[in-house]
Amino acid sequence: MEAEIEEIKRRMLAQMLRSPRAGSTACPYNPEAGAAELAESLRGCKVVVADFWAEWCGPCRITSPIVEAVARKYEGRVAVLKINVDEHPELAAKFEVLSIPTIIVFHQGREVERFVGYSPSLPRQLDSLVKELLS
Repeated sequence: MEAEIEEIKRRMLAQMLRSPRAGSTACPYNPEAGAAELAESLRGCKVVVADFWAEWCGPCRITSPIVEAVARKYEGRVAVLKINVDEHPELAAKFEVLSIPTIIVFHQGREVERFVGYSPSLPRQLDSLVKELLS
């Protein structure tokens, strides 16, 4: 009986290690992401939406619900990360974020689109792009 239990444990462990993110949501929503979370999501998720923002930014407050709606709609399938540029200026510099809000969409680790500022068409454009990249 013990040998059977050990064999089951070994098989389960092997299966967990084969999965891209053992023990976590496949592609997370993280409202306080940093460099490690971004790097991990870029490696493990087909689509990543990175929202570069700051607390004091008025337009960022307008785009925040749009980004959160994408996170809810595509939960587990798309990584949605909010990156505070005041807390992570090195990431803003690395991705050449010169204005906020800037939303960068990555597909298979590569930047495919960048939205700077707010426009009334942003919700539709962002949703359409994510849907296309997932198909």
